[in-house]
Amino acid sequence: MKPDRRFWLGDGRDDLLFRAGLFGVCLAMALLAFTPGISFTEDLGRHILLGKITLQNFSVPDTNLLSYTHPDFPFVNHHWGSEVVLYLLHEVLGLNGLILWKMAMLVAALALAWFTVRPQRGMAWYWLLGLLAAIVLGYRAHIRPELFTYLAMAAYLFLFEQVRKGSKAARWWLVGIAFAWANLHIYFMFGLGMAGAFLLERLAADRSRDNLIGEGRWFGLMVLVSCVNPNLIGGLLYPFQIFSNYAFPVIENESPWEMGSKVLNPMLLTLPVVSAIVVVALFQLLRHYWHSSIIKVAASLIKRDAKVEALPFRLANTIIAATALIASWWMARSAALLVLAALPLVAEALSVPRRPRERTLASRVGLKPARVQTAQRIAGPLLVGLFNLWLVVATVEGSYSRGFPSPIAPTPFGFDDYRRYQTLKPLLAAGLRGPFYNDYNIGSLVEYEIWPQKGYADNRPEAFPASFWQQEYLPALSMGNTFDRVMQGRAINAIVVSFSGVKEYFIRELQARPEWTLIHVDDLMGVWVRHTEANAHLIAPLVWNEERKIGYDRQIAQRINLLPEVPWYRRNVVMSNITYALYAQHCIGDSDRMWKHLKRLHDMYPDDQDVIELMRVAVPRSQLYLVENLMRKRARWPLSARHTIDWGNYLARNGKLKKAREVMDRGRWFFPGSWTLQRDRKKIIAQLEQKEKRILKAKP
Repeated sequence: MKPDRRFWLGDGRDDLLFRAGLFGVCLAMALLAFTPGISFTEDLGRHILLGKITLQNFSVPDTNLLSYTHPDFPFVNHHWGSEVVLYLLHEVLGLNGLILWKMAMLVAALALAWFTVRPQRGMAWYWLLGLLAAIVLGYRAHIRPELFTYLAMAAYLFLFEQVRKGSKAARWWLVGIAFAWANLHIYFMFGLGMAGAFLLERLAADRSRDNLIGEGRWFGLMVLVSCVNPNLIGGLLYPFQIFSNYAFPVIENESPWEMGSKVLNPMLLTLPVVSAIVVVALFQLLRHYWHSSIIKVAASLIKRDAKVEALPFRLANTIIAATALIASWWMARSAALLVLAALPLVAEALSVPRRPRERTLASRVGLKPARVQTAQRIAGPLLVGLFNLWLVVATVEGSYSRGFPSPIAPTPFGFDDYRRYQTLKPLLAAGLRGPFYNDYNIGSLVEYEIWPQKGYADNRPEAFPASFWQQEYLPALSMGNTFDRVMQGRAINAIVVSFSGVKEYFIRELQARPEWTLIHVDDLMGVWVRHTEANAHLIAPLVWNEERKIGYDRQIAQRINLLPEVPWYRRNVVMSNITYALYAQHCIGDSDRMWKHLKRLHDMYPDDQDVIELMRVAVPRSQLYLVENLMRKRARWPLSARHTIDWGNYLARNGKLKKAREVMDRGRWFFPGSWTLQRDRKKIIAQLEQKEKRILKAKP
């Protein structure tokens, strides 16, 4: 049985709306995904390197071979296939080609989910959900193996629908995707859960012996091909064990509640709306089909040979959406699963025929159905069109990324420059040698650049013993005795750290130690070498003296001068890089030179969050009034709990306790779960009460 031709070709005005919505939503998705993200600095370098090693050796590494600290620690590489693909794509397309590939992957996933089930009415609601889905997927728009999960999940939903329509080939496609998914990303286990939900749907529809055997064989084959990975059954079960050795806090693994207590971003603002729509859709489906579903399922369970031709609704889609809803509120990184599952579920809910006596909301308030339908047809295109128009303008001039943290820092739009990620290559050619010490944030990039030398740590918490993070790495960042023991015990010769990863205190403490000499600074990292005779050939020409500081300052000034001439598809990224270059200048103690550039950048981009945050931490006393105004404005509509906390404490330190309490009280509406805000609010209240008691005692 072939799929219904009308599903693809459609008919009339509704088909035009459906396809126009698809185009608009996909355009929005492409624009939201047009970001370099944090891919290369955090993950991409390691993925490309491991893909190269896998191809060269024709075997998948099963230990943490990129780090000298624990090179023999067992590591289950559940995304080796993605790494091979990323390496090959990078060799052919380059970094900016990978950005275009990422955009295509997200667009394809969203389009498949959109096409899975076609709504029969309420197209405006479906268009709205499509836009919300694009926003949530944009939050995870990084060049990572999880892109394969999004496409595979959407393909599962689409192929399930084709099986319902009678396609036999769709089952074989599902088996093939299951095999690939098990070697591409750890979320393949969610795919097996989807297959299990579809198995329940098929068995509930037909409990006959033949169907039971056939469906059981199919599901068994799905499980079997998922075991075809380098670790066999161990790889199949690994998703249930990964968090048993996860001792490093990762913000994307927090729940939306936890993340929302610190920051607000487009995903956190969108997720509650999507969740509400999903809950309403689930309720609508269960309410409408309750009696017929219970009768049919009960009949199939009581009488073994009873056959139900078709369930009144898609049971698998309901189970998948409900599971994704729970997963998204348990871990923020799973929010993308919810929006992909939501589209076919809501489309089905919008296709449920109304009961003859059921009165619509429009009829209850006296509106004519024809006018409501016309309004919906206008509302959907208008909403998508306006959103896309705004996104085009925002992408060209970069305003969208400057306002929202994702998850904390703004993510710039545009293409990147691959040369930025070749910092260490010239230093290595000049004789830079390890052992290296690096921070978590930039570990993968360091490993990518210095291989076959090895790094200290990277951003795989599960690839190191928990004791390493708890007893060595995190304590060493405080620059106390543990840091000294690590430097001596591991015979560290070079330190490579990201300024945004270790912050000002670490850098300035390191600068104060005469045994370490700074030889390189850029917007990504700083490089120090031990002050020894063996490193004299590096220190002599590269030491960061006054001459180098002046040269770095001139380079920043030149980059700002040329910023208006940079093409729009790179300008926002270059501007973000300049901001981080200024932060590096501040960290190494050159704040006086940095401030004039920062103020100029603020004049050009007055709403950029990174610029404002840097102004707050680096402001000279003579310019304090300017930052006061910025802090006041940010606390009025805060995107971070820190905006409220800093402004409230600033007012309290200046004796304005009543205004400080008002700021804190208002901030509780934005971040009710922030324990830091609650703690500082209580302190201010206590100070205010003590002040009032002193005033009362002073009165005669």
